[in-house]
This record gives sequence, C-alpha cells and structure tokens, in this order.
Amino acid sequence: MGTASYTGPAAVARAKKLMDNPVLKWPGKSLKFVRFCYGVAPKYKNAKSAWDGADKKHQLKNYDSVPLGVPVFWDLDDCGHIAISIGGGRCLSTDILRLGNVDLVKMSTITSRWGADFLGYTEDLNDATVYTPPRKDPPAYPAGLRVDASSPSAKTLQAQLKKAGFLDSRFVVRDLYDEETQLGVESFHKRHSRTKLSDIRQINPEGWNVLFTKY
Repeated sequence: MGTASYTGPAAVARAKKLMDNPVLKWPGKSLKFVRFCYGVAPKYKNAKSAWDGADKKHQLKNYDSVPLGVPVFWDLDDCGHIAISIGGGRCLSTDILRLGNVDLVKMSTITSRWGADFLGYTEDLNDATVYTPPRKDPPAYPAGLRVDASSPSAKTLQAQLKKAGFLDSRFVVRDLYDEETQLGVESFHKRHSRTKLSDIRQINPEGWNVLFTKY
C-alpha cells in the first residue's frame, strides 16, 4: 500500500482552499472531494464502498477523539458520505450547508441534519495510507501482575482490554485480576498467540507491549 500525496495538515490545507472556490464544485461527490484533498487515485464508486474497502477502520461514536486529517465516514442512503476531519469534532464536508460547496461544520451536524449514522474514520483510502498514528510507548508492565490477585492493580490492563474490545465496554475496572479479566486476556491471546504463556489467561510483558501498541 502506498502513501497519499498529501496527508495530515497538508490535506486539510488543500480542503480549506476549496471552501469558496468558484470553479470546483462537488455536488453529491464527497468521495471525489476527499480523494482530491489527499491526492489519491480513484478506485471505489462511493463513500460506502470506500469504507468497506479500507484496511484500517476505527469505528467509534466520539467525534472529539477523531484525529486531524483523517477521512470520516457516515452510513447514509446507498452511497454513504465522507469528509475530512480537522480535529476537535469538526470536519470539512461537501453539501451539508451548500450543495456542491465545502464548509466547515461539526461532525454531529452531519449526523443530525441528515439522519446519518456516524461510522468512524480510516487510516487508508483507495489503497493509499492517509494517516499514520503517532507511536506511543506502552506503560511499564506491573511486576508481579497475576491472575486472582489485586496487587499490583489490574485496572490499567482492564482499561486497555476494554479499549481493544476484549472486555465488555460496561465492565467497571477494579484492582482484582478477576475471571472476566482473565477471559479478556484469553481472547487477546487467541488473536495474538505468539505472546501467550502456558497459562492463556496470564499476560506477560511481551503480550502487554503488544496490547498497548496495537490498540
């Protein structure tokens, strides 16, 4: 997979220049507009198929957690809708205020005004990488962390298992490395089998690092 010609702030800058362009208009062509901002080649016929075809999707409902410069998607009618995020829960979108024109709006405005379902964002578009998340160092592995124990606390582990989808989102973090936490670690190891110990419910430093760097 190649990298887009423009990413991050550069793609946003291209989008902003189109806000009052008297020549370029994009009625019903949200995907074409966003492709232009990134400088990527055509592939999919609409935003819906571009979302379906993306390799790295982030499905979420919190607009404020969407990074700057990523393509954001909505499930809308048969074609869907795509815009480009500028961070802070806002985006540059076609059609939402003026048909064919680009405007700066809150993402929630698209959801409410059109009755669309917000899907999230992707790191790639049309087989081109448009966003690379900043590398983050995992927190230190708590020495002595073990099943059925409360010290050291299992809260950090549980919070990350929730974020990664290996623990139910309604789970309340606690110190105890309890049965639910063990099942979450087991699910993680089934996906990342190289990191498991003989006890599939015990996470080791290698598995800890994978959990915190990949999710």
